[in-house]
Amino acid sequence: MAPVIQPRAQDAAICAQGLADAQRQLAGLVPPEVRISLLRRSIELRPTLAGARALVGLHVQAGDLGAAAAGLAQIPRFQNTAEGPVSGWHDNVRSALQRAGVLLPDPAPSADRLVIAFAFAPFANASGNVMARRIDEEGQPVDVISNDMSGRERLDASLYGVISPLIGHHIVLNAGNWPARSAAITAFADKSVAAVASGVFGRMRYRHVYSRAMWVQSHFAAAALLAAGHAEHWTAEFSDPCRTNIDGGAAGGTTDDAWLESSNVAAALRQRGFDVPRERSPMFWAEYLAFCLADKIVFTNTAQRDLMLSHPDDPAKLRARALSVSTISPHPVPGGRIAAALPDAEHIMRTDRAVTIGY
Repeated sequence: MAPVIQPRAQDAAICAQGLADAQRQLAGLVPPEVRISLLRRSIELRPTLAGARALVGLHVQAGDLGAAAAGLAQIPRFQNTAEGPVSGWHDNVRSALQRAGVLLPDPAPSADRLVIAFAFAPFANASGNVMARRIDEEGQPVDVISNDMSGRERLDASLYGVISPLIGHHIVLNAGNWPARSAAITAFADKSVAAVASGVFGRMRYRHVYSRAMWVQSHFAAAALLAAGHAEHWTAEFSDPCRTNIDGGAAGGTTDDAWLESSNVAAALRQRGFDVPRERSPMFWAEYLAFCLADKIVFTNTAQRDLMLSHPDDPAKLRARALSVSTISPHPVPGGRIAAALPDAEHIMRTDRAVTIGY
């Protein structure tokens, strides 16, 4: 059997766009099933939320209402636009399915707990998967703010479908997918604040905000919400040290100091009695903001905590404060909901060409 050749990322994106354009141009000329096949291949090459939404629409046209309903349940309800949070696409598809006789659960109400996870389901990402397990472990309803990772991460609707009963309102923002670029980081924070402040998504003030890095955008957004008065209590979780890279050196880049002032984050730091350093990297600020402002800091293990709180340049009172609000919590294993949805282990072991490792 000839090996399957995977195209380069750039070539895959071009092919995916061509297939997506082709299925649109064939509207009214070929059966919806043909367009569905083309669009599925496009999504395989370059997974996007836009493609997933279009696929649901094609299933509605084809009369495959079961597939449409399943797809709808795997796509977050709110999108971010220039006019603010909207849920029009989701609500329109829902109405079409109900008119066709499909029974759907009522949309979930907003929760008073907000999770900020830049990389989150339905995109497959290690950090997002851990956050999904945290939500499953807690078992309490949450609202979610995440980012559109289209073109960077593949879609994994199965995990989202499992935890969606615990998700109230979920908005997907459209900030840049750059892990350490200041403009992309502050854009996500600003859009998070604008979404909450709009009153359209969720609520305008949350009792509890939980953010997880990596990606560090999540901590910037949580700090900005806290500084703007949209959050009462902030828990910050770290997956890895941020300002120290894998070689032990300092992470590069510079944060926009003007944003720290305009977002009121600098004022919040001064109010707590902490300095506002200048010309520091985004990775430095991801730690510093949490150490100064978070009401609770979650580390994966003691070695990680001790390393992150050992920087000699940090004031002693900063290290003492961070230690006093810290807790150790290893990555959670899949809980009952997630474990029940995993493929049967015996079936996996029977495959001839795959080895599955992990938990």
